[in-house]
Amino acid sequence: MRMSEIDLSRVLTPRAVRRLLIGGASLAAAAGAVLVLAGPALANEGSTLEEAPAPLAACASTLPLTTPCSVDVIAGAMSGDFVVTLPGVGILNITVDPTTNKVTAASVNGLTGFTATRVKVDGDGDRVSVTLTSATDPSQVYVLKVAVKPSATGGAITITTKVKAGDTENEDKNEQNDQKGEHDDGSPGGTLSDHGGHHEGGGDD
Repeated sequence: MRMSEIDLSRVLTPRAVRRLLIGGASLAAAAGAVLVLAGPALANEGSTLEEAPAPLAACASTLPLTTPCSVDVIAGAMSGDFVVTLPGVGILNITVDPTTNKVTAASVNGLTGFTATRVKVDGDGDRVSVTLTSATDPSQVYVLKVAVKPSATGGAITITTKVKAGDTENEDKNEQNDQKGEHDDGSPGGTLSDHGGHHEGGGDD
């Protein structure tokens, strides 16, 4: 006879009854413990924990740059103007409308031995990018990106930067695609708007 079967033809003594009751209570407690432990696992099934990306380290003051990094942003002379300086390369200037928190202008100057593609502002007016290429051989290519984020509480905006090494061939193709994106009437295609032209080292916009 298995332990789970009870012979009803036998008369159980008080001691046997107590053993059955104690054993049943232990099994019930164990089952409850299993259910409690399994509960959170079932509740979280299919979910993933998202971690905020770690902030980028500051760019080195000497070239070349080999890993993604960030550069400082300082306020310009006029309200809404901001200056992003990439040491040894050049300066990106952006203007942010204080009412809409959108980028309304962007230009590059102060280039030292580098040339720059057209500065691009995305359709939402909150992201700016430019590719900078050195005149030396082998050439160095850096993609500078700036993101503008308004405050959720109406306070000051947050401006973040990212610089990463690019590829000369791919950047040339991107530039050609941008030029092909223009419509026959001369208006720019897509959602990117261009500010300024092709800047040579040391030139102002």
